[in-house]
Parts: sequence; C-alpha cells; structure tokens
Amino acid sequence: MRKTIIFLLIIFVMVASIGVVYAVDRDPYTWVPTSGQVSAWDSSAYPNSVFLFMDFSWSSLQRLQGLRADNNETLEMDLVVYNYDNNAYIYNWLNYSSSTPPGTLWDSNQPRAYWDTQAFDDSNERSFTVGSADANLFEPNTFYYWWGYAQKNKNTNSWVKISAQRGYRSPSWVYSTWSVFSEQGVVVIPFSQHKTIPGTVNWTY
Repeated sequence: MRKTIIFLLIIFVMVASIGVVYAVDRDPYTWVPTSGQVSAWDSSAYPNSVFLFMDFSWSSLQRLQGLRADNNETLEMDLVVYNYDNNAYIYNWLNYSSSTPPGTLWDSNQPRAYWDTQAFDDSNERSFTVGSADANLFEPNTFYYWWGYAQKNKNTNSWVKISAQRGYRSPSWVYSTWSVFSEQGVVVIPFSQHKTIPGTVNWTY
C-alpha cells in the first residue's frame, strides 16, 4: 500500500510540473498584438541573403489578458511565405557556412526569445519567426521585435501571410523551441490580400 501511495505521488508531481494546458480558444483580442510591421530586403551582409525584421506591440493591458491566464504561455508572430507555386522568394533560414548555420543569425527583445525551427513546416507555406517562451511577461505600449536572415530562393517576390500563434511550454521549465506546442492560431493578414516581399507590410488587429 505504501509503495502504491508513493508511486501515485510521484506521478502527481510529474504531471503537475509539466504545466497547465488550456485547450479552449481565447478571444484573439486578448492576446494578438494590436499592430505591427514586417520587412524583408535583399542584404549584402551575406551572399544570397535576405534580412527579415518584425515588430509589434499591444495598446493596452486588456489586450494582453489572454497571455496572462497562466505562467507557461508562448507566442509566435509568424511571417509565412507563399510557396504553392514552388517559387518562393525565401524558403529557408540562412545557412551561409559551418559557422553560421540556421538558427545563429537572429536577435529579439521578446521575453525568453527562441529561434523557431522549420523542421515540421508545410512546404507550401514557409514560416519564419522568433518566438517568446514566456509570453506572460509582455508589457503594453512596448515595441517588441525579432530579426533574422533568410536564404534567398527563386522568385523576385512572394505573397506573404502574417499569423499569430499562441501556445504553451511542456515541460513548463524548458524554454526552447522543442518544448513549445501550438494551441491557437489567428491569421492577421491572409495571402488573399496579396501583400508581397521584398518590402514592408504594416498591419493592425
């Protein structure tokens, strides 16, 4: 009996430490940033490279409430590039040399920022983002940003989509791309608006 109780306690501690997972969608106006912009330009910093920059902010604390319901919230603001014609302007993060493999040329002021892998992305919609693994720490009226370098691909321009993805960390104490799981997604700008890069795309939500 004592062994059974100890085993159940161990299981309880393990489950509790993973973190709470919320399956119910939240009102997008309580977590999607109020406004932002994304830019993509050919760069001379590295051969065949494209510099990506995104910034965004929330206009009030009320617009952030959906990210403060628990302490393992994550957020990704994605630049998604159209590749249904197999001719995207950019397709992968920059892999310039052994010293600059994908995931090394980026920066962000987001809370516990992490570079997001493209390992499981749809080949028709190529996503580029640097996410936040501690999204409950975002503050209103503050400009947050991420930047990185992509590899220039085939076309001279492409349609883009801007999307917001709310997620959670599991286990909750691990702050990396491999511990982040998607929970809810919102398309801020769809492909149907025919916004293109290179260039700058502004958006509000």
